[in-house]
Amino acid sequence: MEAIADHVIGLLGSLAAKELELLCNFQDDLETMERKMKGIRAVLRDAEKKATKTDAISDWLQKLKYVLLDAEDLLDAYLADELAREVMTKGKMAKEVRTFFSKSNRIVCAHKIGRKIRAIMKKLDKIYNEKNPSLLFESSSSTSNESHEWRLTDPFVSEQDVIGRDDERKHLVSTLLNPDMKSDVSVVPIVGIGGSGKTTLAQLVYNDVAIKNHFELMMWVCVSDETQALSNKMLAQKIIGGQQTSAQLDPPVAELSRKVEGKRFLLVLDDVWNINDRGEWLQLQNVFRGGRKGSMIIVTTRSMEVEKTMGTYPPFQLEGLHEDKSWELFCSMAFRDGIEPDDQEFVGIGKDIVRKCGGVALAIITIGSVLFRKGLKVREWSYMRDQELVNIGSDDNRNKKILSILKLSYDYLPSHLKNCFALCSLFPKDYEIERKLLIQMWIAEGFIQSLDTNRVLEDVGDEYFMQLLSRCLFQNVKRDSLGEIKSCKMHDLIHDLALSITKNESYIVTSEKIEENIGDAIRNLSSHFNGAWEFQFGNVKTKRVRTILSQKGQCYFIHSRSPLRFFNPIFRSTTSLPKHLRVLVLTNERLEIPKSIGSLKHLRYLDLSGNLKLKKLPQGITKVHNLLSLRLYGCKNLIQLPKDMKKLIRLRHLELDLCVSLTSLPQSIGSLTSLQELSLNFCTALTSLPGSIGSLKSLQRLSLNNCTALTSLPDSIGSLKSLQGLSLNFCTVLTSLLDSIGSLKSLRGLSLNNCTALTSLLDSIGSLKSLQGLSLNFCSALTSLPDSIGCLKSLHELSLIDCPLLALLPESIGSLTSLQKLTLKSWPSLAALPESIGSLISLKELSLGDCTSLAPLPESIGSLTSLEELSVGRCTSLASLPESIGSLTSLKELSLDGCTSLASVPESIRSLTSLKELSLDSCTSLASFPEFIGSLTSLKELSLGGYTSLASVPESIGSLTSLKELILDDCTSLA
Repeated sequence: MEAIADHVIGLLGSLAAKELELLCNFQDDLETMERKMKGIRAVLRDAEKKATKTDAISDWLQKLKYVLLDAEDLLDAYLADELAREVMTKGKMAKEVRTFFSKSNRIVCAHKIGRKIRAIMKKLDKIYNEKNPSLLFESSSSTSNESHEWRLTDPFVSEQDVIGRDDERKHLVSTLLNPDMKSDVSVVPIVGIGGSGKTTLAQLVYNDVAIKNHFELMMWVCVSDETQALSNKMLAQKIIGGQQTSAQLDPPVAELSRKVEGKRFLLVLDDVWNINDRGEWLQLQNVFRGGRKGSMIIVTTRSMEVEKTMGTYPPFQLEGLHEDKSWELFCSMAFRDGIEPDDQEFVGIGKDIVRKCGGVALAIITIGSVLFRKGLKVREWSYMRDQELVNIGSDDNRNKKILSILKLSYDYLPSHLKNCFALCSLFPKDYEIERKLLIQMWIAEGFIQSLDTNRVLEDVGDEYFMQLLSRCLFQNVKRDSLGEIKSCKMHDLIHDLALSITKNESYIVTSEKIEENIGDAIRNLSSHFNGAWEFQFGNVKTKRVRTILSQKGQCYFIHSRSPLRFFNPIFRSTTSLPKHLRVLVLTNERLEIPKSIGSLKHLRYLDLSGNLKLKKLPQGITKVHNLLSLRLYGCKNLIQLPKDMKKLIRLRHLELDLCVSLTSLPQSIGSLTSLQELSLNFCTALTSLPGSIGSLKSLQRLSLNNCTALTSLPDSIGSLKSLQGLSLNFCTVLTSLLDSIGSLKSLRGLSLNNCTALTSLLDSIGSLKSLQGLSLNFCSALTSLPDSIGCLKSLHELSLIDCPLLALLPESIGSLTSLQKLTLKSWPSLAALPESIGSLISLKELSLGDCTSLAPLPESIGSLTSLEELSVGRCTSLASLPESIGSLTSLKELSLDGCTSLASVPESIRSLTSLKELSLDSCTSLASFPEFIGSLTSLKELSLGGYTSLASVPESIGSLTSLKELILDDCTSLA
């Protein structure tokens, strides 16, 4: 609510900034409305906090919200018309256009909007006067400011640090490695309430090294669907991939059977809700009968009925964490560095709060995260225990109790984050949410505002994302090779929380049957249904619908059941369209897009991915002047973009990946001066880029991966002064880069993997002073690197894999003083590393693999005092290591696998007191392992596999008190 008020105030400011001197009264209306909005905003924060406890305030806020949304739509529509005027008055105009936007006509428009503003102000006055001042302004300790600090690292308990489940992990691993051989396939259920850690335990076991070595095939399926019974069809679709119709059912099931045939497999079925009967499950199991004896299925479920139907082993009943483990977990989330404070008053309050969580890990993590932001303030913590959680302990329904605790994490969110979190309810459970697309949706909805004109909205959105992440509302983060977050998921209980918050404003389609007479408060429509379904907008007042998100079903928002038409026939007239749409996602291969889509003046985000009928975009698309994001991923028959693309003057993100019929881009694309991201991956028919691309002054990312017909880049590319990322992977006919590339002063990432025709890099590459990542993997024609590479003072990561014609690294490599990761693999002609490598003072990871001619490592390697990971794999000519290796005091991981000529290990290794992992697998020239291995007191993992003649291991291994894992695979002579 407060965020909506802020947005309305911002829109009013934008109108005032237009210097609309047409009517003094109009200016007065704007100023009056702005004053009223600021007055309303002053009470909203307190009102929103108390609304959860008082129905009267909740109802008052709901009425106020409707009026604020109407004001937002009204002002946004006027600004959209002003934007249209700006677009159409550029260049030549027809007489009627000049007339339409003449001063007299704008006076008429101003009269109209002035009249509507006054009507809205009357409604605001009426509703505002209905407030109860004593309720809204009552002081409360809960209104104190919370800290704006958040963790910059992932807030989730990582697998190696999971607290309180180690005994269960060991027990389950032992069960899987020593199965009951009476059954070909055994089923082990893990049963517990939501949030107890069932999935985490399954993940720990799934990623266990011994488990990975034991099973030949490992599969993970997240079911997470309360409405759908487990079936062969579901499993086949989720494991094999893709969506199949009933006519295509047999092939994927047969393929799944072939996949497991003769293999010892582990299958995890996570979050199973529904299995109809034992007979159905036994029939489903037939798919896996071909697996080897010892194959296992883990089922995680909340339902004892599911466990009784499916299990062949007694269930692992996951109880709540013990009190000491609960406190340890809480400390890791609530206190800086996870250290319990000295103040015993805090300890006492904290333990009272933890007891109310009932040993449920998710509840402990969430409430700990909330209190982390409160800081060490006794009043705040006491209020949490004595007021917010006062009735939690008395609730007999554990799931309701947990949701009540999780609800606090939402209640304490700032207003702008509440909207962002609530939007995530539109995604299905266990959906992998792409970070960038989510932020683009937030921007489209108007949820992201910035008072700092120098900050781009996407950066503010990243900050919002990180704040939600740090509050444990997102999990299962995936990162790219540079460590940037690509995607995340929501725990199913957190998703339930989001659904409960938006239940009056969102409608989720989960089946073919659509409710009639849906309430007029609906703002969001989302489909989680895989089949054909019908939505008639006659059943709902569309005035407030702003979001349509449909990514699965066969037919969307249609009047008849024909799958061949989109908006047919009810959307043919512009008056039938939900005219306030901000976000429209319709990904389906058979939709027809009408010209009337151009009437959606509020639309900011449009996704028509996967549409195979789409050959050309309707001309009306360029009338959507507010469009910020256009996504056409996988529109394989799209042959061209509109010539007047320049009209989309606000467009920031254009994704054309897998548009394999697209041969060129229009010259007018250079007029999109707001464009920040242009993605053309797998546009295999694209032969060139227009010279006008250099005019994209705001462009930050340009992706051209797998553009296999692209022979060169235009010289104008050097004019992209804002460009931060350039990706040209698999541009297999690209022979060289232009000199002008050295002008890209903002470039941070350059990726040239699999550019198999690229023979050299120009000296101008050394001018890329901001470059942090350079990847040249599988450049099979690359013969040399320029000395200027040493000028890349900001470079953090350099990767050179399988460049067989490269014989050496230039000495200038030692000048890369910011380099943190260096990967050199599959270099058969690399005989030595330059001595200058010891000058890489920031290097943390050095990976050398399959460099079969590499003989000695330079003594200077001992100067890499920041090195934490050193991996030397299958360097078969390496006979010894330098004594200086013992100087690597920061080293935590050392791997020397497959170095078959390595005859000894230097004694200086005993000085590596920080070493936690040591692997010496298959170094077959080693006659024995040194006793000084026992000096590595920090060692947690030791792998000595592949020694068929090894009769014993050093006795000193017994001194490794920190050792958790000793791996002796294929040591067949050990007693």
